[in-house]
Amino acid sequence: MLKEIAAPDGYVIATDIEFEVFADGSVTLKNAETTAISEDGNPLIIMIDDTTKVKISKQDIATGSELPGATLQVIDKDGNIIEKWVSENEPHFIEAKLTANETYILREITAPQGYEIAEDIEFTVNANGAVTEVVMKDKAVVVTVPQNPPTGDRKKSNRNYYAYRRAWRSDFCFNYAQKKKGKRGGN
Repeated sequence: MLKEIAAPDGYVIATDIEFEVFADGSVTLKNAETTAISEDGNPLIIMIDDTTKVKISKQDIATGSELPGATLQVIDKDGNIIEKWVSENEPHFIEAKLTANETYILREITAPQGYEIAEDIEFTVNANGAVTEVVMKDKAVVVTVPQNPPTGDRKKSNRNYYAYRRAWRSDFCFNYAQKKKGKRGGN
């Protein structure tokens, strides 16, 4: 049997290959097919390692849709940045770069505008060749507008109150002007 003990970084361990060598020197493969034949007519035993594959999805927690604009990093156990990118409308793929059975951290450095930075996610790369899927979700930042002007420090309170009134007044005037404009256009 041909058995791989360790694969190079970025690859997974190949499946064992069973074969039999006969007294006459001929070779028969037991659990693999071959398309290559040696000069003496025997099958060539070729072991092929598959690459590690990681799919990283950055999503809006409410909708589950891909969230572009986040700066993300994959970090190894020693704190080295292995890969850094900005999320897009499709998941990010890392192939043949991470080591099978090793644990990494997915870290968000900056969140898209209007979103909170997510907590780090620890993940381990699959050793069987299957795609390792990692999903990080961001929550939207919730902004609340006070119904009443704030109280407390009089100077600060007055500044906040007048800023609030100016914002309300400009919104009111804009809406009033839009209504008036609509009435004039209809006559």
